[in-house]
This record gives sequence, structure tokens and C-alpha cells, in this order.
Amino acid sequence: QYLESGAYLAKYRALQHKALSSVRQFVCAAFSKAAAEVIEAQQRAQQAKGAAGAAGAMAAGASSKAGLETALLYVKFKAAVPDLQKVVGAIQMRLSRQDYSRLMHDIQRFYSEKRIEVLGESVEDHLLNYQTSNELPMLIRLGSAYLIQVTQMEYQLFRYFFPNSDAEALEQVV
Repeated sequence: QYLESGAYLAKYRALQHKALSSVRQFVCAAFSKAAAEVIEAQQRAQQAKGAAGAAGAMAAGASSKAGLETALLYVKFKAAVPDLQKVVGAIQMRLSRQDYSRLMHDIQRFYSEKRIEVLGESVEDHLLNYQTSNELPMLIRLGSAYLIQVTQMEYQLFRYFFPNSDAEALEQVV
């Protein structure tokens, strides 16, 4: 009666692996698309800033620049991938199984890579702007405050996508 159970189990495992690969591709493609949209928006903002010239840059306050950066780096990224919470939630419910745990680890690693790609240049530019206009104590104070804000926003964004996960995966970004 159970003579062919081994063959059925092998077929089941193959189909399960194919399904998990499909989920991984879907989630990674969504994060890639979101990162590409944010990077494109950052480039457009940089071009617009360059076209506006120094007079426009002086007129625009630092708070509006920070608001634009926040919108680009976080809000736009969230908006680009609205349906991932359901998929990630379904994966998190099955984390006790090794396949799903590995899938979640891969997704979080990919998420971290994309966030580093999105944040890297922006954070560096921001800190360099502080460096050119301030003395060392002010530079340290402003730089630290900015890095704390970025860390808090990254933590919130990570919790948005991975509400039940360890924050260890976030260490790579922060």
C-alpha cells in the first residue's frame, strides 16, 4: 500500500523547493524594484538640486531636504512593496521548518543588501555636508544625531517588513 511513498515524498520535496524558490524570487524582485525606484528618485532629486543652483539650495531649508530624503528612503520604499507583509508573515509562521528558516534568512540578507545600496551614498553625502560647514564638535553632534535617526528609521522599516524576526539581520545595514 505504501510502496510508492518514497517517490511521492521526493516529488513533494522537489515541488516544495520549486515553490520556495519562486517565493524567494518574488520577494527579491519586489525589493530590487523598490530599491531601483528609490535610487532613480534620488538621482532625479540630485539632478534637480544641481539644476536649481546654489541660490535655490540656500533658499530650501535643511528640514525640507531631510523631509525629502525621508520620503525617498523610507516612504517610497514602503510604498513600492505593499504586498510583501502577507508573504513574509506566511513565511514567519513556518519558521520552525528548516526550509522556511533558510528562506527567511536569504530574504533578510537580500533586503539588507538592497538597503545598503539605497542608503550608502545618501548617508555619506549627508555626513560630508556636515563636514564642510562645521567645526569638529558640531560635526560629531550633527553626525551622531543623523546616524541615530537613520538607525531608528531603518529599524522601523525592518520591523514593517519582518515584524516577528530577530533584529540580527539588521546589523548588516546599521
